[in-house]
Amino acid sequence: MDRFIDPQKPTRYTRCDSSKSDTSLYSQCLSNELYPTHPNQTHNPLLNSKSTSQLLYPSTLDILSKSQHKSVSLSSFKMEEKSFYNLDAVGFENDYYTNNVDWNESNGGILTIALDSTVYGMNMTNNKIHTVAKVDEILATSAVPTYSVLNDKVTSLTSSPDANKIAIGTFGGSVQVWNVETQTKVFSSNKILDHKRICAMAWSKDTPYVFITGSNDGSIHVHDIRENGVGGRRQHSYSMDIESGHQQTICNLKWSDDGMNLASGGNDNKLLVWSPYRSNKPVVEFKDHSGAVKAMAWCPYNHNLLASGGGHADKRICIRSIVGDDHQHQRIVQEIQTSGQVCGLFWIKPIHGRASHIISCHGDIDSSLSLWSVHPKLNHVQTLKKQHSMRALFVQHFIHPTSNRDVIMTVSGDEIIQFRYTTPSSIIETTKLYKKRKHDFASINHNNNIR
Repeated sequence: MDRFIDPQKPTRYTRCDSSKSDTSLYSQCLSNELYPTHPNQTHNPLLNSKSTSQLLYPSTLDILSKSQHKSVSLSSFKMEEKSFYNLDAVGFENDYYTNNVDWNESNGGILTIALDSTVYGMNMTNNKIHTVAKVDEILATSAVPTYSVLNDKVTSLTSSPDANKIAIGTFGGSVQVWNVETQTKVFSSNKILDHKRICAMAWSKDTPYVFITGSNDGSIHVHDIRENGVGGRRQHSYSMDIESGHQQTICNLKWSDDGMNLASGGNDNKLLVWSPYRSNKPVVEFKDHSGAVKAMAWCPYNHNLLASGGGHADKRICIRSIVGDDHQHQRIVQEIQTSGQVCGLFWIKPIHGRASHIISCHGDIDSSLSLWSVHPKLNHVQTLKKQHSMRALFVQHFIHPTSNRDVIMTVSGDEIIQFRYTTPSSIIETTKLYKKRKHDFASINHNNNIR
């Protein structure tokens, strides 16, 4: 590793007054990020005065107080009921314990998805689809006595910060890295069926050669793929402490936007926060969910806040503070009950007068897509039911690079990717990129315009 945090330096965690109620704690932590202190002043999470602060993101309450924004309200930002674009994704698995979709903001936005053993990429700027990688290993018959010869398949993936590489985890436990441009494999662990299916992956936010993997045995590994590591040789992966970590399948991994902390959710109902560059043990542990934890989203403007969603037995969305070194300050500060298994979360940052929101996608009966306002507290705004015929496992918000409109993307077990606009958009619509039609990833083999 080339990045270490000096333990003598002040931590980026900030402490909130435990005498305040959870709602007050949450509001004040958010307010501190919405109205940060001047760089030369001491950081104070309970700052109420705006006279010495610079406005970074306007809060909804502040917007509403201005006469020129009287039309803006907590519920004005909503999802359109009908999607404007549907994309066929034949071969996408309806599996809660895989993570076969990745979104990268580079180059206008790049969607990467695994369909069976092949990984495809789609650039939102030009709408072109291309093949990135194909897993062609054969699983040994002796290792899988219930099967005959079986091809390995992708069970998780993640892209590097610059979008030049894709890391792939497979059913057989293999970890591979592919160069996106040349479509060649540049790294492989070559572990086939050691009973460690790779279920989740997360590439470090600020390094092009370090990523994390989570397996079905609860283990979490840090991989360094540099050609010349310590001592002039490749630095192999090392494991986080499994005794203090998860005891069952890793359902998901998420880096905070500042690259300081990694959240892991497990089938053991645990939500853990790690600081991999400082310790191989979790720094924060939450055991309050009564179902598996797959859905996670870090607050994009306060890196001490983490949202999580519980599985079928839980159905809650919780927002937590991870500040402080004691459990008194590591708590749920907001929570709300939902209609079903929470499969995915995305936290939308406030921009252009739009308040901050969380989007959730759900399983169970209605396969719903829900929108929640988060400031000054967590409130339900909208739910779209039965948008997919099966549960949506991935949800993403982005500003489309061509139309400049807010887009909500969902990927479902029904093998359909839906794109829908929000209304009103945070940025005025200029053009429409897509017509309402369907496109099929499989057509790349028959379309000369898509390599």
